[in-house]
Amino acid sequence: MDNKIKYLKASWQNSRLISLAIFASLLLFSFAIRAEYRDPTVKTNVNKVDLLFEENVSNYKGLEQMLIEQKAASIKGTESEAGFNDLTGSKEARVKGEDLSRIKAEELEGAGINESIKESWVNDYLVDYSKPGMMQHKKDAETITLGTQVMMEGLLGFLKKLDVDCKQVKGNKEVEPQYFIQLEKKLDRDKGDTVYDQFFCERLRNTYNCGDSLTMRCKAPGIAWGSWQDKQIRIPGGELVNFGRTIFLVEKTGKRCFEYKLTVGKRKGWFGDFDPDPYVVGSMREFLATKHPGSTIDNISTEMGSWWEGGIFSINGWSYGGRTLGSKDYAWNTYVVNYKYRDGKPACFEWSEEWREQCRLN
Repeated sequence: MDNKIKYLKASWQNSRLISLAIFASLLLFSFAIRAEYRDPTVKTNVNKVDLLFEENVSNYKGLEQMLIEQKAASIKGTESEAGFNDLTGSKEARVKGEDLSRIKAEELEGAGINESIKESWVNDYLVDYSKPGMMQHKKDAETITLGTQVMMEGLLGFLKKLDVDCKQVKGNKEVEPQYFIQLEKKLDRDKGDTVYDQFFCERLRNTYNCGDSLTMRCKAPGIAWGSWQDKQIRIPGGELVNFGRTIFLVEKTGKRCFEYKLTVGKRKGWFGDFDPDPYVVGSMREFLATKHPGSTIDNISTEMGSWWEGGIFSINGWSYGGRTLGSKDYAWNTYVVNYKYRDGKPACFEWSEEWREQCRLN
């Protein structure tokens, strides 16, 4: 009986301990529930705020100002000759500077190469053309490059014949949108820590509307000439005499009798053919250009032929070559000229292109 009573007492005590443990657990859990909830953050930097140094140094501002002045004085001192001599390695620097100043301008490249080859890694990257076979390798590379260029020129020419022109044409340019990262800073006042919460914000900063404009200017203007055309003109004798140029071949046909003939091509003589007088040909080109409005002598060829017909008439009293003609001077009623004429229109044989990009903020 006594053992049973002892057993019951022990069981009751164990039950109280279990109840106390459960109560304590519930109490702690309730405290955890009542704790303040904070969003999860990514701590990228935590700087402890400690004012121990500032609070325990008397006249902290004065000390900070003194350190600033000492730093400025040290920097200024190194700029002087004496201050430079106090620097570590100043003697070596002066010696190196004197060595560099003695090198002539034309010897700089060689001196640089001599210094660089002292480094072991340079020999692994630079080509030593003094070694056997290196120059031949270089010539082989140049030959391959030239052959490739010739082959590509032939290929591009073949493609152009097939109306496949391999070239890039500038057009509108699309600007990619820009994104940025924004960091929001919070201060944990309980601990005195600065906490950076990281947020990735993907939104457009600026958008642009861009376009290209092309301005073309002619660098080599000229005339695009057509093919030569055979022409013939019948000129009244009086009009040609009054042209004002001494272009006639005056031939004596009798005693004090002279005929005015026109020869703008080769003519036969006792000892061979004679070329026409360049002055006569040039004058006739100017006369013929007036018969084609808007033309110049470049439209008229120097190859011509001429003859006369229709009988003669007296040009007594007319003025020709700065003198007044007499009763024995005669001109032909009609002069016939064969010549070549070509059309021409302004053209440009070389253009310059100027591209300009303009962007407008949307």
